[in-house]
Amino acid sequence: MSKAQVSLAALILLTACLSAPVRNRSPLEQARDEDMTARNLVDGPPRFVAVAASGSDTTLIARGTVCPRVLTDPRTGARVQLFRVLPVGRGDYVLSAEQTYGAKPSEVLRIHCANGTPAGLVSR
Repeated sequence: MSKAQVSLAALILLTACLSAPVRNRSPLEQARDEDMTARNLVDGPPRFVAVAASGSDTTLIARGTVCPRVLTDPRTGARVQLFRVLPVGRGDYVLSAEQTYGAKPSEVLRIHCANGTPAGLVSR
């Protein structure tokens, strides 16, 4: 092998090592990181409550946690609709035009489904 080939092989190996992830993060670690980047709600409630408790109004997610399809702001009665379900017991909810909590049009409301507490506003 020539000196140039050895140098090229070493460069390729070094690049591969530097670009490889140090370790895989657990879903819980990823969720915490995502929640840390969420924007705070403007004048939002400390928790949202489920509108109905029937099986048709809930969506089961990982580890038996239930994410209600519709939540309401107990102070105003404004409703938010489930947009997507995420790992580790969280859901993203679409806001109505009347109740935005400071959200941009491209954002949804992230909720901890187990207790209805908002994590914040995140990008769709």
